[in-house]
Amino acid sequence: MLIDLHRHLEGSLRPATVLDCARRDGHWLARHEYAESELTANGRLPGLLPYLDKIDNGIAAASRLADWQRIGREAVEDAAADGLDYLELRSDELWQSRSTHRTLTEGTHWTVVTTVARPCGEWRARAAVLLPGVRAVP
Repeated sequence: MLIDLHRHLEGSLRPATVLDCARRDGHWLARHEYAESELTANGRLPGLLPYLDKIDNGIAAASRLADWQRIGREAVEDAAADGLDYLELRSDELWQSRSTHRTLTEGTHWTVVTTVARPCGEWRARAAVLLPGVRAVP
């Protein structure tokens, strides 16, 4: 049995999906000559922040709820293609909204959870989406 207990939805973006979204919305990535290099880490980077910048670039192009539904479905497809029997997929709506400079919707996570559950049933894989808890500190 092959298990992944820590895969991030935001880090599972397919470059082709991000570029589809970018072209649709006229995002700067669609006009960038080396757009894929702005999304992927080919080789070692000088730390965590340059890697997170690449993830931010992808998140910023996925600006619609339907984009995140697609991304969730593709993350599970990719996990199944990797031979996983179980996947815990983590997602952070606050990071998504900060990177896209807009609030997607309050129900984004539950829509992604529903979207993820559908392909899991088709592949007989099990997946869970872990959502961050946010607590106000006085």
